[in-house]
Amino acid sequence: MRYAILLSRLLVGLIILAGRTANAADPNYKYGTVWDISLIQVEAGHGDAYLDSIKSYYTTVLELAIKRDVVKSYKILIGSRANSQDWDFMIMTEYPRWGSFDSGIVALDAIAAQVYGANQKAEGGPPGPAAAAMPAVQGWRVYGNKVLQEVHFQQ
Repeated sequence: MRYAILLSRLLVGLIILAGRTANAADPNYKYGTVWDISLIQVEAGHGDAYLDSIKSYYTTVLELAIKRDVVKSYKILIGSRANSQDWDFMIMTEYPRWGSFDSGIVALDAIAAQVYGANQKAEGGPPGPAAAAMPAVQGWRVYGNKVLQEVHFQQ
């Protein structure tokens, strides 16, 4: 009888352990889209000039990239600096998945060359992959850049 109780407890313990291992292999979340996020610091009084300088890129190159499914969306956020060392612009470009992010740089360069001319490259424009070929604007610098992936919890 003792042997049967010990064996049943061992069996229950193994079943519980197997269930926990199965849950660890199947996380309670899914990965979503990939975001390229650039934080920009613009000198005081140059915010409008900076926005004017990137407008052409975002209204032409990225809109074409969205139509061609290279990029899913983009957002430009403006905020007040917490101090003189802080950033005040955030540019977020959303890619459907990692593969499209990796190939997106080449695709955005090709779209920029199509829009701005074959001799132009995507250097000197706004930050992020394949920044537009346009005149450089004084008074801004890239404060930081991150590539992150969304996480969606499952019920």
